Amino acid sequence: MTNYTVAHESHRANRVAQGQLAYASLKYPPNHIEVDNRLSWFLGTLDKEYGDTAFYVHLIRDQHEVAKSLAHRSIDSIVFSYAWGPLQYGRHTFALSDEFKLQASMQYWRRVNDNIELFLRDKTQKLTIWLADIQEVFPRFWEAIGARGDLERALNEWNTKHNVTKTTKRSWHADVEHYCNAQKANQEITQYIPPGSKLVLVDDHALDTNIYLENRELISMGERNDGHWSPSADDESAICELEHLREKGAQYLVLLWPSFWWLSHYKDLERYLRVNHKCIFKSPRAVIYDLDAESD
Repeated sequence: MTNYTVAHESHRANRVAQGQLAYASLKYPPNHIEVDNRLSWFLGTLDKEYGDTAFYVHLIRDQHEVAKSLAHRSIDSIVFSYAWGPLQYGRHTFALSDEFKLQASMQYWRRVNDNIELFLRDKTQKLTIWLADIQEVFPRFWEAIGARGDLERALNEWNTKHNVTKTTKRSWHADVEHYCNAQKANQEITQYIPPGSKLVLVDDHALDTNIYLENRELISMGERNDGHWSPSADDESAICELEHLREKGAQYLVLLWPSFWWLSHYKDLERYLRVNHKCIFKSPRAVIYDLDAESD
């Protein structure tokens, strides 16, 4: 698509300027397509901002598939927040059964879609699409907005799955420990790495939004050009990537506990760090190297 920009969740917390509240504004540039399920929480503001001037797409996925996906997620999930807040289970949320999580997820699906249907009731430019029918219906959307570009290539993109739910389930009790460790790691990092610093973070993409360091720039080691993450292929690749990031201004390397296996698996990388760079902090949660300081 050549005549529209496209973004996914462009107002989320880790994509807005430091100090700016996420979703403080729902303004988007002209000729822009925003994909964001969280907009279902801001329908009143969205109506005030755009009313009937925008083209709205209600993309729906099978209720049971969505519920199973949500019920497998951690305490960062919207269903945990939904059970804790609107359903008012509070601290009892941690002890809820898998069956309850599934039922809460199915109820959440119904409530969100009910709200969207009501919002769209008086809109003249709208399209409701079931995800299972996307290949058939997407050309109608393409034509309705006057899109230009390679339609066939765009349709092929729907064959690529993103954010596939992992089969391993974690209890919400286990996730509390995970979250607490992340908060302690946050404190440790901010204690040893000053504001304004640029640091390389290695966490196997396991902590996602749980690591938030104000006034410090994070670079995720292992982030690929297509937006996905994967560990280094071998020691040489790991060292080369780290050196490349160091040349781009990275001052510190932080390994968090989900990635401690790197130091035993990539033995040449561990030796390289030990010989060339100073380890300034070590705990059960984090190991920090100063990339500008030589090893003692």
